Amino acid sequence: MLLESRGYRCVTASTPEEALRLLSEDPVDLVVVDHWLTESTGTALAVQMKAVRNIPIIMFTGDPDLKDAPEPVDLLLGKPQVPEDLLAFVAALLPDDQEQSAKKIANGF
Repeated sequence: MLLESRGYRCVTASTPEEALRLLSEDPVDLVVVDHWLTESTGTALAVQMKAVRNIPIIMFTGDPDLKDAPEPVDLLLGKPQVPEDLLAFVAALLPDDQEQSAKKIANGF
């Protein structure tokens, strides 16, 4: 995985429920989520996550009609995404006061 190869520790959830559980049990610094989920949407999950904790959220979409990040998503990225650009966006959204190796990113929804 790209982020792990750059020293980020990533945790993965298979369902929105698992993602919310992980967020409350093992707080992450940033969330990467897809717009289309099997059981929900990334937007609905983002709303639930922001209710638990104000955390930066990057959402990926392949939907050409979705042009702007829906509330409360911080950044909307189209697919495919250039890896170097994704790394720059992640770095820009993460807090500066933490070491990169200690940062956790939730991914895989």
